[in-house]
Amino acid sequence: LSVIQNKLFSWFIHTFRPRENSCLLTPGHPEELERIVVFWTTFASLMETVLLSHLIIRAFPAHEVADFPLKNLDLVELELRQIHERSLPSGLDSESSEDDEESK
Repeated sequence: LSVIQNKLFSWFIHTFRPRENSCLLTPGHPEELERIVVFWTTFASLMETVLLSHLIIRAFPAHEVADFPLKNLDLVELELRQIHERSLPSGLDSESSEDDEESK
């Protein structure tokens, strides 16, 4: 994204910037506008970062993002095992596969 912004700002500044402004120019080389391009590219990245952080805060409020209330992971493993057994074809015996896993 920065590469595209850099090229876009470079074109925009070289095309539309008034030549009499001397802010951020290298002394003795007023035709070099690289510092201005870098400044505006960095400023655009800063604005994007602020905007995205604000959107993330609004999308995921702190009161909704909390620790999982379940402390015992055995229940989670039990649910995962039940889901796995439901997804197996009816011809396969899930208990024999459990015995194979326990023997390993």
